[in-house]
Amino acid sequence: MRFFPLEYLIYESELSESVIKNNISHNIEPKKTFRIGLKNNQSKPYEGYLKENTFKIKRIINNKNSFRPIIIGEISQICGSTQIKVKMRMYIIAYIFMTIWFGGVGFGLITLLKSCIDENKFEPAIFVLLGMLLAGYLMMIVSFKFESRKSKNDLEEILNSKLIK
Repeated sequence: MRFFPLEYLIYESELSESVIKNNISHNIEPKKTFRIGLKNNQSKPYEGYLKENTFKIKRIINNKNSFRPIIIGEISQICGSTQIKVKMRMYIIAYIFMTIWFGGVGFGLITLLKSCIDENKFEPAIFVLLGMLLAGYLMMIVSFKFESRKSKNDLEEILNSKLIK
């Protein structure tokens, strides 16, 4: 089991590689540094790029979700069908932030536990630190899974494929 959210998926489609690439390119737009205002109806659902047989995209959303997945895919032709291998992961900065968060809170918890054991007394602040660990972990997992579920469904539709793994 992984501590940080990361998903490896494989889609299979009867469409040709070129049709799959065309479908992807029709659903992505170049990455913009700043998105101002709400997502309009002319906007495509994803931003990123398609280069040869690989793509790197992320869903365009109206709000800020630092845990939404970055989708990295590779398209290949196998035995008369097209296979698309997909990796969904968080932003690198989200991994760094959460590592610092868990490290800091974990260090505080261990220090407090050691103090409680040495002094042979219970400190209610342990529950605060445990709550911070749990809240951080749940925020990361729930936010990532919420967006990844939407992206999985979108990819099935865009790629006209079935998720096989």
